[in-house]
Amino acid sequence: MLFGFRAVLNEIKAHFRDPENKPYPADDSPLLPELSKMLDWAGIGNPYLKIYITTNSTQYISLIAFLLTISQFSKLQYTENLALLMWKKVGDPVDGAPLYIGMQTFLKQFHPDITTQYLEYLAQYIKSIINHCTKSIEKLDIPNEYYITQFYVERFVFVGELNQQIFMEMVPHFLTDTLENLKNLSIK
Repeated sequence: MLFGFRAVLNEIKAHFRDPENKPYPADDSPLLPELSKMLDWAGIGNPYLKIYITTNSTQYISLIAFLLTISQFSKLQYTENLALLMWKKVGDPVDGAPLYIGMQTFLKQFHPDITTQYLEYLAQYIKSIINHCTKSIEKLDIPNEYYITQFYVERFVFVGELNQQIFMEMVPHFLTDTLENLKNLSIK
């Protein structure tokens, strides 16, 4: 049985290396669902990265996910002491960890381009906050949304085991560094 699982895994790896010449293992094979169960039982499976359903590409799903996400940011605050996104008011049904884990799991069900589009929307949101903040250097007030978004994206990328370089290309590091430096100058 172990050799059968290993053979299925090797077929899947071969398919992802060369999808045009190597077909995906047959759907009627009982080995693949069984392998998934055994990996979960052994604690080897990662539920955050699991694809539960497959769908056709939905045109505006990344925009809808982005709008849903930023609508929840007003209910959160970044706590430096704990390095967490927590609710502003006790009893608010929003918490940071379930938000980014849930959104990551949701977006994982779609093509990876949807997640990239979602990150592009978040990057544009951060850039707009930075642009708004740097208009007046005398009175530099960095809103809480900036810290919330920055932390949210960091955790989202970490949980999804995504390449951080992708987001760093969307929001160059020098922009965030410049904002922090301007903040330090305005404090002095």
